Amino acid sequence: MNDDILNVTHLDISSAHSKLIDLLKQIATGKPIILHQNGEQVAALVSIEDLHLLERLIEEEEDRIDVADAQTILAEAKEQGTVPWEEIKARLKL
Repeated sequence: MNDDILNVTHLDISSAHSKLIDLLKQIATGKPIILHQNGEQVAALVSIEDLHLLERLIEEEEDRIDVADAQTILAEAKEQGTVPWEEIKARLKL
């Protein structure tokens, strides 16, 4: 993603602790901060609203994947057929 579109700040971890209050104010306004360590992006600080949005999007994507998997399984069952429960019980002598 483009940091300009998201209005993201990049910050080295070593300087973050001295600016914590200002960073929290910035995050609260919806502007995320990406933390770096040794030149690598290691974490992101986001508002609670953004965190809830991310959680909801993850849940929705997991649900979408579950539905797609279920549709695949149902299509395979329709194509290959199924075995009635009574027959399974009889085979297993239950």
